[in-house]
Amino acid sequence: MKTKLFFSTLFTLIIWNVQAQMGVIALHKVGEVQYFSTSDAFNLAYTAAVDGDTLYLPGGTFNPPPVFRKILKIFGVGHYPDSTAATNATIISTNFTIGHEADGLHLEGLKIMGQVIFEVNAATGIQNVVMRRCYLQNLVAQGTVVHNNNLFTENVFLQISELSAIQASGFYSNIIENRIYNIYYNVFENNIFLFHAVSGYVSINNAQSSVFNNNVFENFGVADGNANSFSNNLIGGTAALSLGTNPSMNSNYRIDPNDTYLSETNQLFEYADNFHLTATALGFLGDDGSQVGIYGGIFPYKEGAVPITPHISVKNIANTSNNQGKIEVEIEVHSQNR
Repeated sequence: MKTKLFFSTLFTLIIWNVQAQMGVIALHKVGEVQYFSTSDAFNLAYTAAVDGDTLYLPGGTFNPPPVFRKILKIFGVGHYPDSTAATNATIISTNFTIGHEADGLHLEGLKIMGQVIFEVNAATGIQNVVMRRCYLQNLVAQGTVVHNNNLFTENVFLQISELSAIQASGFYSNIIENRIYNIYYNVFENNIFLFHAVSGYVSINNAQSSVFNNNVFENFGVADGNANSFSNNLIGGTAALSLGTNPSMNSNYRIDPNDTYLSETNQLFEYADNFHLTATALGFLGDDGSQVGIYGGIFPYKEGAVPITPHISVKNIANTSNNQGKIEVEIEVHSQNR
């Protein structure tokens, strides 16, 4: 569905344009909406929010609160350049720390340039966090307190440097650039692992009792660790597999890494990459009958990682008024069905 909005009054244009330039954050509460537009808008909106509220962040760069301890939904406008050409990406400039009272926190459409940190040795485990269609420099979860039942779908992870404190959780249809360290009792399905190295290095360092289904690994060294399950994965190269000790295996496939994706050249994530599978790779199916990799499974990757909120795809504002003294504004807003 596409809706075109035309504003003909100069007053409406000025208000809208000023808000867009200032990066106004909208806080949706029961029965009201509040707006925050100062340089510290994210912190002010967070302070005013209570459990169950929703924050909408526009394109721009924002400094987050030191620790998130509220159950909120936070939506940005996305991070792919072609999908945010009209709005700019929503960028979180520093570390994003999730505290123990933030069970049920939902993050979507954000580009987080610092680390996403699950609070070290939190008072209680953090559960039911959803991270969807975000870009993360690094995910860190360590310490003695375990965080269960969290969900990560359709994200770009440049690095997951420590995952030991996140357990009994699911990672679906993510793009993962570098090695992952310390996976315990988690499920990984339909992800792509770009890490590729010479003999002696594995994509997953120390996996324990975890499930890996329908993923694409560029590296023949998949994992070390113990008692992991591997089914219907597409694995690059012809060298002997490294799957750790006591693995359970079913219907894993081998493929030339250069004949896997339509366009991916250097084992580093780039927005220009095309991770749709070649005809050869499409011949290997996942355990659910859909394709392996990010476009199959229960959370197929959405092009451009566009969040579920209405998406502004076109924004044209005339520089001068017409003969009637009106300034023409055209905005195309696309609703999202998933």
